[in-house]
Amino acid sequence: MDCVILAAGEGTRMKSPRPKVLHELGGASMIEHLLDAINPLELSHITLVVGYKEGWVREELSDRDVDFVTQEKQLGTGHALKQAREQVGSDQVLVLPGDIPLLKASSLENFLKQSRKNDDGFSLLTVDREDPSGYGRIIRGDGDRIRRIVEEKDATEEEKSINEINTGIYLFNNDDLLWDGLEGLESDNAQGEFYLTDLVEYYNSQGKPVTAAKVGEAEEFLGVNTKADLAEASRILQERKKSPSDEDRSSVYS
Repeated sequence: MDCVILAAGEGTRMKSPRPKVLHELGGASMIEHLLDAINPLELSHITLVVGYKEGWVREELSDRDVDFVTQEKQLGTGHALKQAREQVGSDQVLVLPGDIPLLKASSLENFLKQSRKNDDGFSLLTVDREDPSGYGRIIRGDGDRIRRIVEEKDATEEEKSINEINTGIYLFNNDDLLWDGLEGLESDNAQGEFYLTDLVEYYNSQGKPVTAAKVGEAEEFLGVNTKADLAEASRILQERKKSPSDEDRSSVYS
């Protein structure tokens, strides 16, 4: 299994010249926390998709065993993953956003275990949030399969009331279905971007079910987009240090 981390964004809402994934909490950058979380996994290869001030990111992570690929224009998550096609060589690819520094390895391991048991070509990790504002909502269909994911800006009021949200964590089979689907993405949405989430409808249209595993706690998947989010993530990290779990004791957080 390979891993691709999407870390090209500028993070304009952080109101800082620093690339978003390099903002720090608990003595390390967001991307370093994430790399430490995936370290226990049996990964063949890790690729970071970089873009905004990529030289800064490459320099900060020069001592890490990762490769880089550039997304010249930030045209969305679907476009970002396309840039890594040549780097992906394993049977499966795990895709992660670069701005979830609170993720735990145990949650990823549970997600992978459930996804592989279902043996589907496309699986995603979801979680329930009391306040789902700002996150893509999960729309389920018959047999609890995932029918589509609706981004906040494109959601109706009824869809916004759904508490199950997309964490931005996906597991794909590395096959033509994935890459053909990415080539066919369109940007007719409120952001004018190529959404990776639109692959759900594409897979369904090809008769390939999309499944989801609901694992972990909501706080692990806090997407850090603002200074307020960063402060909240820092607070949670401090709470973990005060009352560490067995996993926390052996991780970067201890």
